[in-house]
Amino acid sequence: MTDRPRSRHTEVLKQFVQPEGKHVADVGCGDGGLVRYLARKGAKAVGIDPQPGQLERARAVPPAGGEQYLQAGAQALPFEDGSLDAVIFFNSLHHLPLELMDTGLMEACRCLKSGGTLYVLEPLAEGPWFTFMRPVDDETFVRAKAEEALRRAAALPGFKQTARKEYASANDYRSFADLKVDILSIDPARQDAFQRHETQLRAAFDTAADEILEDGTHRFWSPYRATVFQKAA
Repeated sequence: MTDRPRSRHTEVLKQFVQPEGKHVADVGCGDGGLVRYLARKGAKAVGIDPQPGQLERARAVPPAGGEQYLQAGAQALPFEDGSLDAVIFFNSLHHLPLELMDTGLMEACRCLKSGGTLYVLEPLAEGPWFTFMRPVDDETFVRAKAEEALRRAAALPGFKQTARKEYASANDYRSFADLKVDILSIDPARQDAFQRHETQLRAAFDTAADEILEDGTHRFWSPYRATVFQKAA
């Protein structure tokens, strides 16, 4: 179990992004959970994802406040120059192809208004959850490459890194079946590896969890790092 301070993702996010009345894009939005949160907080929220299956999941949930979902990659965001108040990469930068990480961050900078915020949350390659999932998708390399891309972004003209914060947050799964659906929907390319290791994963599900709650929910505490940038006014 990580010794970092524990927090909800949204509690950390709201320290740096105040969504009310803002035009905000979540790049790599997945099932739209964060987009709906932003919409409930009064943002004009747009979820971006390249995978049709993820967008289907997001659109299947009743809308929270007029949010939109668009299919696009981080390397070609469907927004005008200087049109967004905030761009968020929420656990998604390391999923980009290596050659597109820098481009995706530069695209975010292009789309931001002067004074706008780029918020990038990335998981760290450590902890029980990382060890548990490593047979399916060892992300040590890509997470390190995402960190390198963030360091390069800090050197972009007119772009300033303003904060970094590490903390632990919980990944909760009611059952192994729920975990499987989530993991494969995030990245369908994991299908073969998951099938090869499914017996091992199922057997380790109980022991790998940091906590098993009274309702049977398996909780894994994982370390994350939030990096925040501001575009020059």
